[in-house]
Amino acid sequence: MNRPHVKLLAILALAGCSPPGSDAPVEPGTDQAARSANEAAHPLEAPLVSLVGEYRVAGIDGEPLDAQFGITVSIHPEIIELAPCASLHWSYTYADGSLETRRLPRPEGGIFCRISPEVQDAGKAIDVATSARRTAANGIELAGDGHSILLFSQ
Repeated sequence: MNRPHVKLLAILALAGCSPPGSDAPVEPGTDQAARSANEAAHPLEAPLVSLVGEYRVAGIDGEPLDAQFGITVSIHPEIIELAPCASLHWSYTYADGSLETRRLPRPEGGIFCRISPEVQDAGKAIDVATSARRTAANGIELAGDGHSILLFSQ
């Protein structure tokens, strides 16, 4: 028994269940249309779910890192560490692309190392960072107040 009307109903039902980002039509002037246009213009700038990871610094303030040594950043669930021997570490909160960092005080005692101008600049960028985004090159950029630091996973 051939039931063309049942097939037609099934096709129409599935058409209404298109996942986000599909080719389903979007009503102009709706929030969904604005989101779709923004995602098309900036496909990799969606907020990151988490910043946690081990990174190398690839750039500071829009310039490639030009140092004779590598600089690393460790981001834990509640702490960002840059040059732990110099006590450059921050507590932070992060949600939906918005970042707030608070430099932690140096602990009493302990061993402290000298830091290079590049590490100082990286620290300044983290101090003022208010946003985090994924870049087109799959890096993570922390930015705010005219400063930025570009990180790549290790």
